[in-house]
Amino acid sequence: MRLRFTYKLLVIILISVLLGSIFIATTSFADELVSPLKSQDTYKPTISRSSGTINVAAIIVKWLRNIGVIVGVLAVTVIGFNYMLAAAAEDKAKYKETLVPVLIGAIMIVSVLSLIGLIMDMFG
Repeated sequence: MRLRFTYKLLVIILISVLLGSIFIATTSFADELVSPLKSQDTYKPTISRSSGTINVAAIIVKWLRNIGVIVGVLAVTVIGFNYMLAAAAEDKAKYKETLVPVLIGAIMIVSVLSLIGLIMDMFG
């Protein structure tokens, strides 16, 4: 009973971290403030370039996150179909036991990679 409560608590925490990392706005650091009352001709923005390593790492993190989402959705879908089509109660129990760790793993992969992407956006 204690293990079941721990699973539920872990799933709730991971889902909240995932949703929190999805809905956090992208940070933008402006060089200067421009008054809308001034002429727009006087505003000359400066372009700051990140290092090439950070850009490559950001692309890799985004690809890993997308692949993690695709693999997680496919795994949960396949296990879900197997669960629905299983006739015996033992098979359903087996698929149900398999589904929880796969779901937790998929949520962890996406949330960790989203958190890494958020940190890279903040400091990159």
